[in-house]
Amino acid sequence: MLFNSDVFLKFFAAFVLLYWLVRHRLAARNVLVVTASLLFYFWWVVDREILFQGWYDWRFLALLLFTCLLDFSVGLGLDGLSGARPRKLLLGASVVGNLGILGFFKYHGFFVTSVAGVLANLGVTVELPTLKVILPAGISFYTFETLSYTIDVYRRQEKPWKRFGDFSLFLTFFPHLVAGPIVRPSDFLPQCEQPRPVLRSDLSWGVALFVF
Repeated sequence: MLFNSDVFLKFFAAFVLLYWLVRHRLAARNVLVVTASLLFYFWWVVDREILFQGWYDWRFLALLLFTCLLDFSVGLGLDGLSGARPRKLLLGASVVGNLGILGFFKYHGFFVTSVAGVLANLGVTVELPTLKVILPAGISFYTFETLSYTIDVYRRQEKPWKRFGDFSLFLTFFPHLVAGPIVRPSDFLPQCEQPRPVLRSDLSWGVALFVF
């Protein structure tokens, strides 16, 4: 679902209408944004069904949700620990988990090819197993966003968020999910608790930015 496609324009028009209808209910708005973001991400994958052979779609969405759950849990865990070593180990779980997933999808083919090339130069011929790994949309952006959250919580520069819905909104927010930019949690997360009135001036400015 590209931003300049007919499908996105219809999706966004429906989203804005629903967002306005629940304007007096902050919790409902947050749920709506998360739901729309997951639908947007799922739709992006389905649009490329030929590449994914039709069965990768839900797995990429599950990968995004797993990342949300991992670092939301790590944030809560860091808040409950006082010892330096346990906190480092917990942060390490977040770093290894996130960078491990990112590295697998981005560099698996390169690593296997490089190892095979080195062995061939040494006179060793082996056939290493390769996988047809396709890079999930936006994985670099949301990986470094969620790592910025756990690192800030570890440094006690950010308080861990208690509501999974708010944290998943931060990580899945569809306007920057697949194209960035990377957003600091301290800039985004507080807005999840603040009323967000729909003003005519904001709509006008938003339409102008969208057209530009």
